[in-house]
Amino acid sequence: MSRALTAILILIALLALSQTRTPLYTTVEYDPPSIFNQGPGGISIFYIQEMCKHKTEIIYSVETLQHYEPDEHILLIIGPDTEVEMYERVLEWVGRGGIVAVMDELNYTAPLLSSTGIQQGPLYRAIAAGKCAIGNATVDVLFNVYRTVKLINSTNAEILCEVDEEPVAVLVRYADGIIMVSGDSSTIINSVMDSPYHINNTLFVKYLMGGRELIVYEGSRLYTTVEARAIAYTLDTLTKVLSMVVEQLVGSDILKRALLFLVTVCMATVYIANKFGLSRKQFTALRNIRSGGERSGIQIENIISGASLWLKEVEK
Repeated sequence: MSRALTAILILIALLALSQTRTPLYTTVEYDPPSIFNQGPGGISIFYIQEMCKHKTEIIYSVETLQHYEPDEHILLIIGPDTEVEMYERVLEWVGRGGIVAVMDELNYTAPLLSSTGIQQGPLYRAIAAGKCAIGNATVDVLFNVYRTVKLINSTNAEILCEVDEEPVAVLVRYADGIIMVSGDSSTIINSVMDSPYHINNTLFVKYLMGGRELIVYEGSRLYTTVEARAIAYTLDTLTKVLSMVVEQLVGSDILKRALLFLVTVCMATVYIANKFGLSRKQFTALRNIRSGGERSGIQIENIISGASLWLKEVEK
């Protein structure tokens, strides 16, 4: 079977598949602080870094906590998209020596927090540097769209971070365990991990972890399934774009057509070079040309030597 025929059969199969609702893959909706989100709001960078250093776990239900030793793990509940159910199981696990770090400004963890004497305050749509206590030191930690945290009927608590002298993160001792509550879910998101604040923000979370193994809660998350019809949408979009380019080329005067054609060729060339790069052979050829070396397989020294012999023959 020729390559052309194989390509045609694959294209026909893709076109047929694109007319169905066949699920291709599942992904998180929007831009949540999820380990599966590689966008600016995800926590994939932090998770991969931790995964390379020590054992990490992912759970989708708090019932799964019973399989993990409380005094050896810390649970991260970061920016859930819906209310966390069965929060009593979390409190039970923490009471036996576990640590849970709750980072949430959307107030989906309100039942869990209120049961420990904590209530979230107003939402601030701003970016600010908070003063956070890490051991005996105080460091600046970046907060981005955050809530203040209020202590109500909670005597066994301490303030960890403040912004403009208002608490934004607190620590509550619950039985034999610890609950840390922050009014911001963006402490270790990817955009922060790519900023100068990644050192302090990571240090803050590491201080809370205390060398424990990590459990990330990915339940209470909104997921969406990408269906095969997305292929048809992509092909349709490409067709429309190409039609617009052709229409502009045909409908314009000769000068505009030439300029548009050159711009299109340049953009395509830049995209291909950026996407696929230059081959090793091309780099070798360019290096040889810059250094005065090989020219089309013939050394310059050989050319000069040949020319000298030819001149001697002529002089004879």
